[in-house]
Amino acid sequence: MRRALWIVAGLAALIAAWVLLPSVLLQQSVAAALRPHVEEAGTLHVRARATAWGLLRGRIARLEIDATRVRLGDVTAGQLSGKLRGVTFRREPLRRWTVTGVEGGTLEIQVGQHDLEAYLRARGVERPSVTIDTRGVAASGELRAGPLVATARLRGQFYVSGGTDLYFQITSLNLSGTDLPPGLTAAVLGVAGRPVLSLRSLPVSVTVTQIAYRDGRLTVGARAGAAP
Repeated sequence: MRRALWIVAGLAALIAAWVLLPSVLLQQSVAAALRPHVEEAGTLHVRARATAWGLLRGRIARLEIDATRVRLGDVTAGQLSGKLRGVTFRREPLRRWTVTGVEGGTLEIQVGQHDLEAYLRARGVERPSVTIDTRGVAASGELRAGPLVATARLRGQFYVSGGTDLYFQITSLNLSGTDLPPGLTAAVLGVAGRPVLSLRSLPVSVTVTQIAYRDGRLTVGARAGAAP
């Protein structure tokens, strides 16, 4: 009797390993693909849910992603979360698994005021201050050209192009008390014709569906999967 119990327990362990191991390996592969986007101070968690039949077909039922401090283009987003379904994958050598497609799902990216201030500092703006409200984004800071320092104040909104890239459209600009053409600052900061935030390099195909400004944050919603 005892021997039979050990055999049953062994078979159960083998079945559990056969079902769970591919899910674990896929989680690790997705995490490895996302890791280059996550800053050293950030966090990354990937969870996969699959059935034995789905794994045989190379398909994961659900995949959940939660990450912080994610580099997306020129901006570091404070948070990225995603819920994907119908994730297909391909087995690679050395126990690696590559995502080949997604049936559907959603992603949400949140960018805070401090994240945009860091973006401006990286572009040479001194003492940047950013406010995000329901009308969009307002920013101020000092621009230096040699010994000259000018205080700039601007307002604008983000818009999406190509389904994955977010550009910033400056709608008003004041430089040391003088209203100027918005395109001037865009050229000085090097953002003219260049996306501020991009989702192109993510390991799954996504399309931006929503841009919202609330609670001091820019929230970007995206649909996962091939564009219809």
